[in-house]
Amino acid sequence: MRKLYTFGIAVGIIFGSINQASAAIINFDDQGLFGKSRFVDAGRSQVINIPTSIGNVRFEGGVILTNVTNLPANRTSIYGTASSGNGVIADPSLTNPIKVTFPEPINNFFLDVYNGNTQNIAYTVADNNGNSATFNLPQNLSSGQKQIGFAATGSEVTITSAIGSSLPFDFFIDNIYFNEPLPSALKSIPEPTSAFSILVGLLGASLLLKRNFRKA
Repeated sequence: MRKLYTFGIAVGIIFGSINQASAAIINFDDQGLFGKSRFVDAGRSQVINIPTSIGNVRFEGGVILTNVTNLPANRTSIYGTASSGNGVIADPSLTNPIKVTFPEPINNFFLDVYNGNTQNIAYTVADNNGNSATFNLPQNLSSGQKQIGFAATGSEVTITSAIGSSLPFDFFIDNIYFNEPLPSALKSIPEPTSAFSILVGLLGASLLLKRNFRKA
């Protein structure tokens, strides 16, 4: 039975290793993607498919912009969306939320979000399994950037600017991580893979103790 306990721990480690092997980060510069610096020049929303270790990841609702006007926090290529207003002229095909679709369920999701508004705005990340988290981002001129994320388990994630706000939506995303351990600042519940590994190990331990109790 001691072998069973060891096997349980080993299975947990193997599952964790498989998960790490599928871990990925998506950076739009690395994909050779470049765009305009203003929404008015960028035109209609673009569906972007990025190849990763688990297959293509699909981005919908925004456009690729580079060296974005009035966004001091980021001068690289990023994926953004906005509605017209507050001096911004944007195509009506741009949406709130931005949607990210994976070819299979993922384990954890976090990314950099850039607030394009001149006021603080709350942003929510959510998946199609009912998991979500909400974060407040400072205004554009006060950096406007924050890494946000959650223990996702679904295959579709949305990033949404506060619904019901009187302000137009205006935000951008970059450096998207999935199937990696959450940064400590974002951890609120056990990561799915870690929880599974612990469960397998505890099951092996309980079986070992049960057998020893019967022998006694």
